[in-house]
Amino acid sequence: MAVEELAARAKSAKRHQAAADEDLARIRELLPVVRAIDPKKYGPKTLEELILGLHDRSTISRWTSEAAGTQRKKADEPAA
Repeated sequence: MAVEELAARAKSAKRHQAAADEDLARIRELLPVVRAIDPKKYGPKTLEELILGLHDRSTISRWTSEAAGTQRKKADEPAA
């Protein structure tokens, strides 16, 4: 009985992990899309709250800065 339960639990965990990985990948894709809608309304703090802290705001900021138009220039790029 324990052997079958162990195998069943492992199979269930694999399915749930795969679904969670898919959800996290889609969340990462959607973050810049939502931030671009209204960068002032959907800043990193708001997005962090919206996704229940799955990613922290500094990570969200890095991932969405280009979409929000807040990307910093690299040191070797001339100022506009």
